[in-house]
Amino acid sequence: MELNQLIRGVFNEYPLQKIGEGIEDKGLEIKFHSGLNEIFEQSFFGSIFMSKGSVGTGRWAIIPWIGLFDKRISVKASEGFDIVYLFSVEKKEIYLSLNQGWAFYSEKFKGNQAKRNILYVSNFLRNNLHLVSDRMSADDIHLLNDYSKNPSRPKGYEAGNIVSIKYELDSLPPDDALIDDLNAMKSLLLELESLMTRSQGKIDIESSINFFLSQVDRSVPIQDFMTDFKSSNLTKADLTNLKDEQIDIPSSVADIDDDTKSNDSNSSKITKTVEKQNIQNKRNGYLGELFVLEMERKKLRDSSDPKLTNLAKKVTQVSVTEGDGKGYDILSFDLDGNELYIEVKTTKSDHDNAAFYISENELNYSKNHSEGYRLIRLIGFSKNALKRGKIRYFCLKGDVSQVLKLKPSNYIATV
Repeated sequence: MELNQLIRGVFNEYPLQKIGEGIEDKGLEIKFHSGLNEIFEQSFFGSIFMSKGSVGTGRWAIIPWIGLFDKRISVKASEGFDIVYLFSVEKKEIYLSLNQGWAFYSEKFKGNQAKRNILYVSNFLRNNLHLVSDRMSADDIHLLNDYSKNPSRPKGYEAGNIVSIKYELDSLPPDDALIDDLNAMKSLLLELESLMTRSQGKIDIESSINFFLSQVDRSVPIQDFMTDFKSSNLTKADLTNLKDEQIDIPSSVADIDDDTKSNDSNSSKITKTVEKQNIQNKRNGYLGELFVLEMERKKLRDSSDPKLTNLAKKVTQVSVTEGDGKGYDILSFDLDGNELYIEVKTTKSDHDNAAFYISENELNYSKNHSEGYRLIRLIGFSKNALKRGKIRYFCLKGDVSQVLKLKPSNYIATV
């Protein structure tokens, strides 16, 4: 079954006249429960994503949905962040939405504060996510024609929308376009996940939302709230305008940096300044991986060997597909077809020998897989690079503990 076919099938089969009545057609209910699993192979989901949907709990819902969840965040539509197809069956419209769990807000905050806070978080994320595609909109979504019955759940979906892509049934795009949109939303959810805070190695939804809220002035009326976000960070669109330039390995490289991945994410309490810097570093690190991902694919595509050209399709950002804990970020191949395990370290600094963090897991992987291990250090990864038109980098091969000057590093924390 194709995605286009699934969406059209929902409108053809959904019992619009029975909304609010008991569910008798178990076939359609089961189809929704399986989510996107009938459309995509397991490789689409990897070890991170899962999909399910709902037509309502016991009764036909006014807005059925099919969601795609990052299991590291949550597998519940009631909390956290997810990607969801929201079917407005009466309007014959579908929204592909990066959305929030409304139930979390309605339970945690009283009265109008729940809606205000979910809108504040939506606006904060709109201004701090860089992988938004041209097809995504931050406009409000409208799921119903008639709101006279004050349906709380559809209003929660609307308030929780961060960005969306709207489709009309009569002009539904072909399958390739729908899948491109879904993949773009996946990238955005992965970027959002990288901004969230952690406790004991696991994502903490409540502390993440509290941090997002702490970054906005909630005394400002919600209709007037819009951060003028101006950053020195690169965006995904910028990457297409940059070339790579390999440089010699500097004579001295250490292992601590003030603008790369930080190992302070498990601190239970941390200052706003440090946490905000950590978010910016994570985003920059993610974009750095995307840059190296394309650099590696291009290397193989430019080869005259058809086998290497085919291998370009298998270059994978494993930090996304399998999680950030493998000991490397990208699986690629050399020009002999051998596997390469690439760890990417990104800095906005223009100093070739700026120090950086490296984990024990990454050091061990480089030691145990020294033949194929590569550490690529991206230098000057900021808007300033657009003026030069290129990103400078150097590459360390093999057991990097034999090259780096390693120093212990403590957490940055406060109580």
